[in-house]
Amino acid sequence: MTLPGLSTDPLRQSTRLAVLACVLLAALALWLLVRLGLALWPRPLAGDLAAPVVGNVPVAAAPASLARFHLFGVTPLRPGSDAPGAPAATVGLILRGTLADRDPRVGVAMIDGAGSGERAFRVGDEVLPGVRLAAVHADSVELTRAGASETLRLVRDTNPDPANIVRPTPGSAKAAQTLTTPAPKAGAIAANIPAPAGVPAQQWQRTLERLRNDPAELMQRVQVVPVLDGGRLAGVRIHTSGADAQLLAQAGLQAGDVVTAVNGQRVDSLERGQQILATLGSAASVRVTVLRNGQPTDITVALK
Repeated sequence: MTLPGLSTDPLRQSTRLAVLACVLLAALALWLLVRLGLALWPRPLAGDLAAPVVGNVPVAAAPASLARFHLFGVTPLRPGSDAPGAPAATVGLILRGTLADRDPRVGVAMIDGAGSGERAFRVGDEVLPGVRLAAVHADSVELTRAGASETLRLVRDTNPDPANIVRPTPGSAKAAQTLTTPAPKAGAIAANIPAPAGVPAQQWQRTLERLRNDPAELMQRVQVVPVLDGGRLAGVRIHTSGADAQLLAQAGLQAGDVVTAVNGQRVDSLERGQQILATLGSAASVRVTVLRNGQPTDITVALK
């Protein structure tokens, strides 16, 4: 199916279509989403009512310590932080991210090298045969092997960027089932997206320029929910509210759709996300594959 034409007020139309044109770029920034997936599988705190997990469900009450969830090994902690003092782990594992709580026994870690790529592990899970995750700290985790403790630390970024850190969203304690991605840097939104039919070119360019200069406006309106399957990223579910929800429906998307591929490339890894982003600049259309009621469905959105 293809994106149908819209016939609403030109100003509102241009704003909505700008959101639609940019939403794929936001959703495909997998260097954020791979790590964001950790927030979907926290161990519930005492007294919380946890819903059962069935299939690919982007669950979950993210704890208030979401601000401690560090990406790319970036950790803004001071020297001498709360990391454990056990010997460094030598089991060939790489710590990609952590979701830490005040209680180190309540946390989640994204660990690579466990035989199946990056996966999310909760405290108590077996990472490798005989190796279990014992504690999660803001910049490291503690593993136990044969009764001995080992420390696995985040690989630190040489040029930390505050934009790479997930911040808690307003009202996240009440509506923690959806997470808003951090805003991209100014200028990250493409400037050469053609104006849709019926929208004046100058008005369209003003809309794009506003979003380019203040991309936080877009990110506040578009919520991206990663979907995990067995601890691995399987796709993303995009939510909007109000008028923008109607816009997604006009693009052929339905409630519950999970975007699993773009132009035939699966949405499942950091490298894949970079490949997808590289192909969108000159594309005349985008073919989005969604999982709908358990069946894959292709939706084609014309960009030119």
